[in-house]
Amino acid sequence: MTTMCEELSTRTEDFSTPPGMSGIDGKKEPTLVFLEHFYVDQIADLNCRNCTVKVKVLMWVKWFDPRLVNRNERYLPKNLWTPRIILSESMKDFDIKLRECHVTDKDTGQLHLLTEYTGCVFNPMKDIKEFPFDVHELVLKFVACEHMQRNEEERNVAFKEDYRLLVDSQWRMSLNCYSTHDYSGRGSDGSLKSKPFILPEWEMVGITGAYVMKDHVQDVFQVKIHIKRRHESILANLLIPLHLISLLGTAAYFMDNIGDILKHFTTLLLATFALLFVVASDLPRSVLNSKSGYTLMGQVTTSLMGLIVLFLDMSAVCYGTSLMEKLDAHTTEYLRVVLLLVGLPIAFSICALIILVPPYLARNRKIEDNMLQKCGRKTDDYYRGFDFSDSDIEERGICKMEKKIWQSNLDKAQKMRDEKIRDYESMMQEAQKHGIIRCRQTGTRVLSWEKWEEEARRQGYKLATQTELRSSGIDHGDMDFWNPVSGKDGEEDYVEMGKCPNLLEIDERFPSHQEFFGPFGWDKTGIPNTWIPLNFIYVKESRRPTSHDNETTRLVPIERQEEEP
Repeated sequence: MTTMCEELSTRTEDFSTPPGMSGIDGKKEPTLVFLEHFYVDQIADLNCRNCTVKVKVLMWVKWFDPRLVNRNERYLPKNLWTPRIILSESMKDFDIKLRECHVTDKDTGQLHLLTEYTGCVFNPMKDIKEFPFDVHELVLKFVACEHMQRNEEERNVAFKEDYRLLVDSQWRMSLNCYSTHDYSGRGSDGSLKSKPFILPEWEMVGITGAYVMKDHVQDVFQVKIHIKRRHESILANLLIPLHLISLLGTAAYFMDNIGDILKHFTTLLLATFALLFVVASDLPRSVLNSKSGYTLMGQVTTSLMGLIVLFLDMSAVCYGTSLMEKLDAHTTEYLRVVLLLVGLPIAFSICALIILVPPYLARNRKIEDNMLQKCGRKTDDYYRGFDFSDSDIEERGICKMEKKIWQSNLDKAQKMRDEKIRDYESMMQEAQKHGIIRCRQTGTRVLSWEKWEEEARRQGYKLATQTELRSSGIDHGDMDFWNPVSGKDGEEDYVEMGKCPNLLEIDERFPSHQEFFGPFGWDKTGIPNTWIPLNFIYVKESRRPTSHDNETTRLVPIERQEEEP
């Protein structure tokens, strides 16, 4: 049903164009779109052979639209202009979805936009010479090249003259460290346990951001997710079989016929080749050859094959000639032990250590030095940083007037937030004088009237009446918030705590759902909605809170508790 507010929001003013800002000569400046938060929610199916990876990224941006000042934040024009930032590495069937778009400050016209990026992106592996100790970067370039209407019906190309993609002074960039859930166990409080976010073969190192291609006609913001390969399984799958092959070479010691010895070493050489074919699906395409030379595992494998050929030739020379007959028995036995018993496994172990240990130690030191230089100290088990300076702003052509307006809006918004906090605290103190407090539920489920009454009784409270809530003076503003109450003769009922625009025809404050709308059943569906209380409700305090109560379920000040009998 179209309300009066929706009709007012679609008046003659054109909302499909960028809002911009009036410049000194009356010329519109580009709209400033600020990046608030960049969140990597999921990374999966990182394919080194095909150079692809599946990602899910969330991006929060905000901007100011003077046309929306003092408008109701719930009813935005459907043709409202919004920025559309593209991921350049996206491949076929990549999905860019607008998740949220609403006014966060109607006094300044500040808008908030949440965009979800989901799908497969191209991720070339530049150099795998250090495999399996290689470090790589997942590069995501976000280009401010399009804009669209809020209903996502019309999209058009955009340039720097239309809007600029900037970084908020308090912006955040983070990775999801708990996106993979392990539901096999529960914590002491009964909640489900989660295990850290883990790629099968990779470990997160850090995340960095920077502006690139500064001379481009559109702003390009690049995010790099730094990862290092988990080498334990690769070393186990390759080194253990290779060591077993080298140990099988000792069987030649118990062979007296030169033909059997040569056949045995040849079989070991062929077994090494066969091992590479078996594990080839788990290795990069260039495990034995890349533009910069052999990879580390390629060098280890090649060293074993070289040693097998070497010991095969040495055995052929010793046994194929009269060399063994010219030596005494003690020297002959010593030579057999070296060539056929311990020589191959010992030589291969030394080669593997020489090849693998120095790069492993160097990798950890290199990662620490590079990430500390870019990001500083580690936070949340990984590094994060942003390469940004005031000189970059000037180079990108951002005028001083725009920066001044942004800072002014930021200061004004901070002041208003402080005032709202003070008003809220005073409102709750006044409500507590009438015995009305907040009752919070422990979970995040949508509770019915009966469940809320049970939760209130469990915490030592009771559902308030319509009259008690009306006398408390609590006001939720324009928020649509139906609070469960005890109606006439204890019947189930809800009252509206705010001034919802849908109820403009009702003059009465705290209207009863039973009185104006009749019976309800939406609270029993278990489906969350904007008008259904989720985290808390307002209840009547039926007893003096004790020290055993949850701090989050009572808001009575200490000095008031001491005055109560």
